[in-house]
Parts: sequence; structure tokens; C-alpha cells
Amino acid sequence: MTKGTKEIIQYSTSVLLIVAGISMGFISFFLNEHDIESGTLIYIAQCFVAGGSFMGIAVYLDKHIQDAIDILKGHIEEHHLENDKSDSEK
Repeated sequence: MTKGTKEIIQYSTSVLLIVAGISMGFISFFLNEHDIESGTLIYIAQCFVAGGSFMGIAVYLDKHIQDAIDILKGHIEEHHLENDKSDSEK
């Protein structure tokens, strides 16, 4: 599975969960005479938590992985510069 396909599935699932939570809230509110039962609230909360975490984890990991790659590239470049400088002095 390519990275693009994985992200499409991940974000579409997140959006669908959030839309399902909002829809369930509106449907429950208007069909039950402006009252939302506790089970429905739990379902809505779980949809929001799951949808948000699917999006948030990917953004968090992508950022930290990119930061780690940048740090490693910086160390490698410094090491090569030090080696080049020491080779030119010899």
C-alpha cells in the first residue's frame, strides 16, 4: 500500500467518524424531543476521539520523523565538513 493510499483511507475514515458523530447527535436530538441519551453521547464522544486521533497521530508522527531526519542530515553534513577540513589540512 502506498503512502498516498494510506493517508486517503486514514483521513476519509476520520472524516466519516466525525460526520457520523455529528449526524447521530442531530438525529437523536430532534427525534427524541430535544433529549440526547447517555449512550448516544458516548457514541458521539467515541466518534470524535477516534476521528481526531486518526488525524492527530499521523500529523504528530510525520512532524517528528521529519525533525529526526533533519537532525540526522545536519549531523552527517557536520561530520563530512569536519572530515573534509581535516583531509585538506593534511
